[in-house]
Amino acid sequence: MSVSMEYQKTVVLEPYALKEFRYRWYLLGRAFSKNDSSSDVTGNVKAYGLDRISELDIKSSTFKRLNYDVAKAYHDLFGIVSKNNHPLEEIILSFDAHQGQYIKSLPLHHSQEIMTDNETELRIRLKLHPTYDFKQEILSHGERVTVISPESFREEIANEYRRILQKYQQ
Repeated sequence: MSVSMEYQKTVVLEPYALKEFRYRWYLLGRAFSKNDSSSDVTGNVKAYGLDRISELDIKSSTFKRLNYDVAKAYHDLFGIVSKNNHPLEEIILSFDAHQGQYIKSLPLHHSQEIMTDNETELRIRLKLHPTYDFKQEILSHGERVTVISPESFREEIANEYRRILQKYQQ
């Protein structure tokens, strides 16, 4: 059965699963198009924050369920944002020794491999899609992390810091 809900606008979904990230719950679903028929859906499975859903209505209409495996869909992701156009990449990060202790005790991702661990640095390798959620995680570590590679992700983080610095220089 499908569900209709208010989520900034009315959305009718094929619901697939509930997923938690950072103590928040999300409904994973695929939206029906305007004509509300089960054969006409738009896009991929997306995450909808439960805290932003109102006026939920369970419909009697049915849909042909996708063969959707949540674990597989999120295997190479950090967070709740789908991979969209982000390619799977090998990411190398360098943390100062103090932050490195935290990263070792609470790994960022299941793919995390330690490359260097000494009195000045923890260097790790991850293999994932660098989505918005992952970018925000890296930014949250501030000066304690350096993106070593890939260059495109390193530049993306550097550009974000430049934009932040500009705000403080006005």
